Parts: sequence; structure tokens; C-alpha cells
Amino acid sequence: MQETPMMALTETSDGSPEAGVIRCDSQFYCKAGTTCCKDPTGHWNCCPYPLGSCCQDGKHCCEYGFKCSSTSLLCVNGYAEIPSGAREHAKSTEDML
Repeated sequence: MQETPMMALTETSDGSPEAGVIRCDSQFYCKAGTTCCKDPTGHWNCCPYPLGSCCQDGKHCCEYGFKCSSTSLLCVNGYAEIPSGAREHAKSTEDML
């Protein structure tokens, strides 16, 4: 199973309308405390967990320390299994204007 690498998180906090968001790239962002994940079609989504692990199906993600199962429906850490979280679509910086 090939994992998609996460990109570095950068949080803005300069008092601008973007304060407290996680930048996915120059155009899309997620709210603070989430992780940017790219789906197989190249669109950005927001995982509801900080430092989350993005699943390959493009719809789910796991909490830090867990890895996605082959079905992407479960998150696994050793013998522990929990349901994976659903992602939300990332917002465009154009929405801030």
C-alpha cells in the first residue's frame, strides 16, 4: 500500500482574514486543527484531525499515529482499529474576499 505524503503545515496568525487556517497551497485552505489532503483527482480536502494521515480513497483520513486500512474505512495502530474520518472540501482563498 502506497501512502500519500503529507505536506508541511503552515498556520497563519497575522490578524488577516486567513488567521488560524492551514494553507493547502496558494489557493486553498482548511481551518486550524485539520490536515490538508489531496484526493486522487487533485482536489484539496480537509481531514478533521491535526497531523492526520490521508487515505488513498480520497474520502477518509486517520488520526495521528494511525494508518488507513486497505479499504480506507478503518484506521489501524497495532491491534487497535477505529473508524476513519470523513473529509470536508477545502475552501478557496477567493471565499475570504
